[in-house]
Amino acid sequence: MDRTQGTLSDKVHRKFLNIVRSARPRHHADIDAAGNRLLFRIGKKTRYFEMDRPLPNFETFDFAVFTLAAQSIRRGVSFRFDLPISQSAANAAARIGSIWQQRTPQFASPMDIEFTNIVADRAPASDERIICISGGIDSAYSALTNPEFAHGLSIRGFDFPMENYSGFSGRQKRMQKVADHFSLELQELRTDLSLSYKTQYDSFNVLFLTTCLGFAGYGMGGGAFSGDFSAVGQLVATTFCSAEGISKYLSTSEFPVEMLGSLPSRGEKINTIYENAPDLIGHLGFCLVEQEHGGNCGVCDKCIRTRLAMDYMGLDHSLIFEDELDPIEYFRHRNPGSAYMANLVLVHIDLAIDGQIDDAKRREYMEIADTMRRKWHGLRGNYIA
Repeated sequence: MDRTQGTLSDKVHRKFLNIVRSARPRHHADIDAAGNRLLFRIGKKTRYFEMDRPLPNFETFDFAVFTLAAQSIRRGVSFRFDLPISQSAANAAARIGSIWQQRTPQFASPMDIEFTNIVADRAPASDERIICISGGIDSAYSALTNPEFAHGLSIRGFDFPMENYSGFSGRQKRMQKVADHFSLELQELRTDLSLSYKTQYDSFNVLFLTTCLGFAGYGMGGGAFSGDFSAVGQLVATTFCSAEGISKYLSTSEFPVEMLGSLPSRGEKINTIYENAPDLIGHLGFCLVEQEHGGNCGVCDKCIRTRLAMDYMGLDHSLIFEDELDPIEYFRHRNPGSAYMANLVLVHIDLAIDGQIDDAKRREYMEIADTMRRKWHGLRGNYIA
């Protein structure tokens, strides 16, 4: 294997970028915090973070590093940041700059941030930790299987536009159900940060979540969010950076961050919740299409994948949805649009094949998978008996 392949072009590419960047201005990033609101000026843009309680007195601003890194990598912008950050936060930024080049080369520029006030690391100030709560399956599973958390964080402005009060209010009631069930003190963070990433958001959302956790959990001993993909899903979801092992790149000495629940399948998570908290499962909300009440539409891609997961775990759809619906027809006519998306869809179909008891349905899913692989991945030959 020629391990030098592409090395010269990479070097030429970096040299070209360095020449171009030397002519660009270095944008100043700064923060103003007062009351319950923080303004984060990132070059020409200003984003706000607002809590449902007064803000602490920040001595370091490690949480800002992760959003600055996302902005520099995605936009190719150079920044200078003069507020104090810890040495481990600066280390995390450097690691992020490298790993994002590897994970998302099509979206990444070399990171360029000048930190002028790097201070010594400190140990966590508290044993209490905070976990992101979305009201959905992933975060409910994480809270169930990790009972050591004392605080939950709801973030307004990510899944629901800030102006959609009714939709978020409905979803927040579901978040509160989850928080109450696991004795979490639920805090609310409001931010317009997602407006900076109307495209390729999925490639950088873990950096935004880390910023939100570090901001809301300042003074606590760490935070956590839930993984989007199972172990199998992470093999094909290459542009998503919510991959096992990413926590190391998001943590500082003072505020370690974990990604929880990333290995089990969606079906395994639903089944675990049903077995341990059956009264909670009907209150879960995860759909991104139903924006009016914060519930589940039952027919979008995410809802259908949830129905499929319930099928292969032997659970009745009525535990979550108002009606029964056979996912087979949906997947039979599903057009993924690309080979990459086809692999994401096939992850769920393969789980249904492996977990399906009904032989007739199993064969139908095998035929759907076979058709998709032939169309999008060029497979030839016979793979079904």
